[in-house]
Amino acid sequence: FNWNIIGASQELNEIGFPPSISIKQSWNSIFKNGIGITTDNNYKDISGYSINTIDNSNTYFGDWMEEASNQNNIGSMFSNCTNFTGNGLEKWNLSNITNMDSFLENCENFQQDLSGWNTSNIKTSNNIFENCKKWDGKGSQNFNLSSSTLSKSLFKNCENFNEYLNWEDNTQNITDMESMFENCNKFTGTGLSNWKVPNVKNMKNMFFDCKRFDQNLSKWNISKLENASNMLDGCGMSSDNFSNILIGWASQENILYNVKLGAAGIQFNFSANNAYNKLSNEYLWTIKTDGQ
Repeated sequence: FNWNIIGASQELNEIGFPPSISIKQSWNSIFKNGIGITTDNNYKDISGYSINTIDNSNTYFGDWMEEASNQNNIGSMFSNCTNFTGNGLEKWNLSNITNMDSFLENCENFQQDLSGWNTSNIKTSNNIFENCKKWDGKGSQNFNLSSSTLSKSLFKNCENFNEYLNWEDNTQNITDMESMFENCNKFTGTGLSNWKVPNVKNMKNMFFDCKRFDQNLSKWNISKLENASNMLDGCGMSSDNFSNILIGWASQENILYNVKLGAAGIQFNFSANNAYNKLSNEYLWTIKTDGQ
């Protein structure tokens, strides 16, 4: 493969950077399904190389860190690499990356601390960590999604994810948060109450089945919200916090009509009865809840 391979005597299974792809500005899908791309001769140095076997699952990609700064598209690069641990990716320079969709989707054994990642220029962040079931989210508190507009299923099915995400202004350009935390069973949602979400249109399934999620989102600006179906279904939200949400959202001006809000399994307090009626009767919202 013409790679600079440092052998088994080294502590790390270190893979040097293959020079022939250094001029390429897209690494989209080049290791998708665990095998180096075979359909494009421009990537001949990695053609057929497997990183999905148990022996190669801890392959070290730290030597690629500077070359990563020359890329703009690394979407699906490692998607479906089920055994890949992501060793070395924590060192990558992502300062010029704009598309990261599905970068590590279905990497069930990924387990790296990403505190050093610069994500400030990423425009699409859909499915990046979907089904990274072992990853606890370490480092994600430092992510900057201020340039991102799409963030569907970002952490979906990350069963061990539970980070403090006080992103505040970093979310204000996102329009789509569908399934962002769906099935994050350990996620409590600490930090989310301060998020600014004035442009989000879609929150469908956002916290679906997040059994420990319980935050007061009453200060969220939902002026552009069109769809919140199943948003809170099956999550661990208390009646107090759900009541605060209804009261806070109903008090806002310029909210949209005919929005669906899912909160199956959650009740609200008598104090939120007027807010519930206002959203339901005046704005024609369909609110799925277990009532008072």
